[in-house]
Amino acid sequence: MAIISVGIVILFLTSWLLIMAAKDMLKHGMHKLVWRFFTGHAMDGKFRTNATWTQRATKVTHPTGRVLRWHHLARFHRMWIRWAVVITFLVLSYSAIVNWRITLLLLACFVTGGLITLAVYATHKTRQWYNNRTVVIPMAHGLEGLLSLTTSEIVRATTLDEGYLTQSSGKFGQVELPKSFRAAPEDRVSVEHYIKSRIPRDVEFQWVTKVPKPRLEFHAEPQPVGTVLFDRYLELMEDCKPGEVFLGLDNRSGQPYYGSFNVDDPHWGASVGSGGGKSTWLMSLIAQILHNDPTATAWCIDPKITSLLALQGIEGVRIENNPRKVPDMWKLVEELKDELFRRLDAQEADPTLEFSMALLIIDEINSFAAMTKKIWGKEGNKGVADVWGDIAFILWMGRVVNIHVVAVGQRLDDKSTGNIGLRDSLGFRALSRYKKNQWDMLFSGKFQQAHKKKGQWIYESGDELVWVQNVIADLDPNENGRIIRDWALMGRLKANRKDAKDKNVSTM
Repeated sequence: MAIISVGIVILFLTSWLLIMAAKDMLKHGMHKLVWRFFTGHAMDGKFRTNATWTQRATKVTHPTGRVLRWHHLARFHRMWIRWAVVITFLVLSYSAIVNWRITLLLLACFVTGGLITLAVYATHKTRQWYNNRTVVIPMAHGLEGLLSLTTSEIVRATTLDEGYLTQSSGKFGQVELPKSFRAAPEDRVSVEHYIKSRIPRDVEFQWVTKVPKPRLEFHAEPQPVGTVLFDRYLELMEDCKPGEVFLGLDNRSGQPYYGSFNVDDPHWGASVGSGGGKSTWLMSLIAQILHNDPTATAWCIDPKITSLLALQGIEGVRIENNPRKVPDMWKLVEELKDELFRRLDAQEADPTLEFSMALLIIDEINSFAAMTKKIWGKEGNKGVADVWGDIAFILWMGRVVNIHVVAVGQRLDDKSTGNIGLRDSLGFRALSRYKKNQWDMLFSGKFQQAHKKKGQWIYESGDELVWVQNVIADLDPNENGRIIRDWALMGRLKANRKDAKDKNVSTM
């Protein structure tokens, strides 16, 4: 009786499958269906995830954002599962005719497999219940007002993958949004902040709203790259064109990230909190410019005295770092402005002239601005100090004669640049250890929380935002400065040797 019942079930399923197959056959063609079936592809030929032949899916590409777990499997796995089903069906059919005892044995194996599957399903549901109880339901209570949904609706709309706490990349969950959801940017920030406070792991958000079923996806935040040591990337620095600088590695892709002064908007500005690696960053970019362009110069203002001390004495580097002699810092800027006009006059006489790079480096620009204001007023002057006018000339006209400004401070606001709108001339910008108001002052993109790891900066060039682990020579400050200094001197030494060789050749 049991065999007859199983036979009826198998016959029913077979008939149903044949009917469905006939419909698909008329629509797609027999050859396509056979190929898709035995190669693990979806029978309708559509891709629902980014799963490959050997890798599980990390992203859902279907507009709804929700597909069966089957489509997350690697295509190779799906292929063999289908092969196994077909072979099992054929073996069962053959054994039922030749030896019914074998059929009973196989059915017993199927029952055992079914029980195991049921146990796995029960475990999955138990985990889902636990996640709902500890994470999703408390989160739903706080999101009620923000999403205009009830707690139960949010719970039903929220999914978290098993193992979401340890997933290293890709999407691990989502919450479906009401079709009428139209949140302002500040409301989205509030939603993200609340969800981050409830999900016990680092998470990135992706708002998918231009689809029939809008959703907010949860993605695993990529693990940051390790320390980027200077001596491992010397070849990349050597290959840079004059005016280009290797800054570090892209935190998401691990690929080298470069900054360039050879662009239409070439001046740089960085707002970095205390201990964020400003000094190393400045020394590294100066050393690379000097190494690859032996005639380049760096005109440096260093109110902190010691930030750029390692570069003191290198040919082409001038540093004013005495906070008791602020007018000497002004004089340095004035002399660079005079050099700017000499170059402009020379270019007017000969438009084909090309000039070596000159960098105006202003470290701790907040301190410099405060000292300038105090000394300027103490000397009986009123209004804006002349030095800001000199810096303005360099910012506005320096690009055409290869003179550029790099300004770094703990808070790069308008006050730190003389209150005359100079900050807007800083086209390539960087942030680290910042607050939201600092982000709003410098960046136009959606606010992102600051990373805690030292040396991790976010750069904005045009509309592109990139997190980068900056290059560092050594964790020991003294050794760090020595290695960077040696790189700058190496370029100068190599140029001097080349000049000497050229002179010897010319006198032979």
